[in-house]
Amino acid sequence: MRNHNGEKSRMNLVDLSKGLVQSASPILSRYGILLGIVSLIAFGLGLFAVRINTGAASINPDPNPTPLAPTQGIAFIESGLGDPVFEILGIDMASLSEKEISASGSKLAQFSIPPYCEILESHAAPRGPWIAVQITCESKSYVQIVHTQTGKVKDVNGDANRDATFLAWDPAGKSIILRTDVLYEPSIVEVEIPNGKSTKMDIPGSAYELSFSPDGKSMLYVTSSGLGSGSELWHADSRGHSTELIVKDPSHILIHPTWSPRHDQFVIIRMEDSEVTYPLGELWFHNLNNGQMKKISNVDAGHGNRPSWSPDGENLVFIVRENPNDPDVEHNAKALKSNAYRYSILTDEIAFITAFPDSITEDPLWSPEGEFIAIKVQNADEENIWVFDVPLGQLKKLTHSGSASNPSWLVEE
Repeated sequence: MRNHNGEKSRMNLVDLSKGLVQSASPILSRYGILLGIVSLIAFGLGLFAVRINTGAASINPDPNPTPLAPTQGIAFIESGLGDPVFEILGIDMASLSEKEISASGSKLAQFSIPPYCEILESHAAPRGPWIAVQITCESKSYVQIVHTQTGKVKDVNGDANRDATFLAWDPAGKSIILRTDVLYEPSIVEVEIPNGKSTKMDIPGSAYELSFSPDGKSMLYVTSSGLGSGSELWHADSRGHSTELIVKDPSHILIHPTWSPRHDQFVIIRMEDSEVTYPLGELWFHNLNNGQMKKISNVDAGHGNRPSWSPDGENLVFIVRENPNDPDVEHNAKALKSNAYRYSILTDEIAFITAFPDSITEDPLWSPEGEFIAIKVQNADEENIWVFDVPLGQLKKLTHSGSASNPSWLVEE
């Protein structure tokens, strides 16, 4: 989905200190939506300035990952009905285990969006039947939630005319964190699901990324005061209190802090500060206990692809740009060639999951029980969902419509 050419780059740049839109329509981006701020995606990220351990010590995982409820199946958005009508389809876990997946998907919900709007991304709740859908239009962005058992669709912030950007689900799947009123008086709010009760959180409105620890006791969030001013990574308790500055960098930007299931570890992507539309990035591991940091790999950082952990915290999947020396790829979303790779924390080894020669591979997402990795693969004007069977080491094509995107894993409450 995203832009109809499959692009999910950046939205307009917004000066956070002035609240003024600095560039073109948000329909051209995915990231300014997530930030509600910026297309902090045109930036970069450089040296970690705080609590750095530059030693080459191996990464030692905490032995106690957070247990998860059983996975029910995979959901994805189907746009083949023609804009502005979309469907959310679901396939159960048993069907994914077939040698060749024959299930076409059961209809979970159907919804429409206004003209000149697009779906940028979707996020299933960590537990329960809800999926949050981020929608961006020419003058605003907003979030809808979809109940995958009843098909009910509603605006999570209660007002489709109120600008809102998705930041995170709470780990229990009972509330959603939004950045609202992006251009005027941005604030971070928690909205209870499904009653819609909204509570302002004690987090700066300049926060554009937020990630809860798996046990829900703490969070990471990233702030920026505007384009060109760098970023700060903060650690806090679950309400945004007891803050601790982890990284301060005046000339680079941090994106996608992603907690390991092993609580005190996370990865984060840092991006080059330049005028490049689709920059390269670096994926870094960080241990909160001892400050240990380790670069894992160069990654594609300009198209909105988050890394994803295995549920045991021993492996990580991420997207690598296969044509980094092609000058066209820095400014043309369709020029990207990418694949999904897996990193082992225990062995310090990287292996490919996909090996498409001319495709755009995006949106890697490890299933909560660990058996599958979902990805979206774009070839020319077609988008389909594939799954990688981890125990078998086998890649399977899940959809064949050419218009499927935004995979999510549905987990029981």
